[in-house]
Amino acid sequence: MHAASQESTAPPELGPISSKATPKTQRSWAACLETMKTKGVDPAREVATLAHACAPVTQMKLVSKTLAGKQSDADPPQSYPFQAEAKRCYRVYAQADGHIETLNVAIEDSAGVAAGQDSAGSTSVVLRDGAVCFKESDAATVVVSVGRGGGAYALQVWGD
Repeated sequence: MHAASQESTAPPELGPISSKATPKTQRSWAACLETMKTKGVDPAREVATLAHACAPVTQMKLVSKTLAGKQSDADPPQSYPFQAEAKRCYRVYAQADGHIETLNVAIEDSAGVAAGQDSAGSTSVVLRDGAVCFKESDAATVVVSVGRGGGAYALQVWGD
């Protein structure tokens, strides 16, 4: 099998494992991110550009409006609910302005268990080198927190 098409499933990095969803890693999906150079100036525009650059390889489509917020490392995490459908996979793209040094993003199932999470010491975050796939329909949530700094961010949820 060609390395670019390899996929695997793995448990989330921290905490309990979701019984409703599993992460799926698709190594070839990381390449689209390497071509993007964001400036951290306009998070909404930059997250859309980032996600659209990955659409040809992921074959995913936008399933949410662009969600925007402001947060600092002193604030509690912010949550954005979305309805995950059974046998569907989702990927979250997030972009922060230059004032946020570390942005953390997770997809949690309705039990509050992280099905996938990622963070970056840069202004761009993409949930995993793949997606989170739901075994059953679920009231899922995207959770955003700031590890260091504070400012504006935007995110989009894409699905297959």
